[in-house]
Amino acid sequence: MKLSAILLLTLPLAALTPPPNPGLQPGPVVEWKTTEGGNGQQFQAVEAPGGINWTDAQTWAVAHRGYLATIGSAAENEFVFKLVDEDKYWIFDVGAYSNGPWLGGMKTPNLPNANEGWYWVHDGSPFQYTNWAPPNPDHDYEDRLDFWTGAHNTRSAGWNNARASELEHGFVVEYKAKPLLLAETATTSQVPLIIALLLPLIVLVGGFFVLIFFRRREEAAERRQQPGPTNPTPS
Repeated sequence: MKLSAILLLTLPLAALTPPPNPGLQPGPVVEWKTTEGGNGQQFQAVEAPGGINWTDAQTWAVAHRGYLATIGSAAENEFVFKLVDEDKYWIFDVGAYSNGPWLGGMKTPNLPNANEGWYWVHDGSPFQYTNWAPPNPDHDYEDRLDFWTGAHNTRSAGWNNARASELEHGFVVEYKAKPLLLAETATTSQVPLIIALLLPLIVLVGGFFVLIFFRRREEAAERRQQPGPTNPTPS
């Protein structure tokens, strides 16, 4: 097999791999300092101009050594809300209310009471603090948590239960370990860019070794087909 044929077969694979959640805009990583009454955790607001569902937001958070934010007190709720108290993280064109960024809460399925079974995805601990914005939680099939306000074109630190498939304009990540991306200007487009740059090289190196493998097989086959040396007739 020729190297050109290998490249024609393998290099297009890099171009066919779409970048995950392009356009996400991570904000700065901010510590809730213990000297200011916090818990020493680090938080990051991530803007999603094209919209992102809860599952993809949690996947992004885990991939960057975090998880969707866990909130255990009114003070923490206010701190986290201030990170996303900007229009770019909210969706206002939804009638008489406004949808905000995703948080790390979810509900145990198949519980008929909408107020039952809520826990934090990071460690499975049940809610000890809540800040539901009335009339929430209102539907048992809406089993994920986001910020929400019942007033149009406004923002608030109230909570809402929503379907995981809904697309919100942002989410908040919490970190216990050092975040994978610290720069304020970092975007998720950098991750697929790095992959896009490295993948052709990996494929090229792999193709080179495949070429050597097939070439050696061909040489071995050619040697087997060649006649052996003839012995001289004794006099």
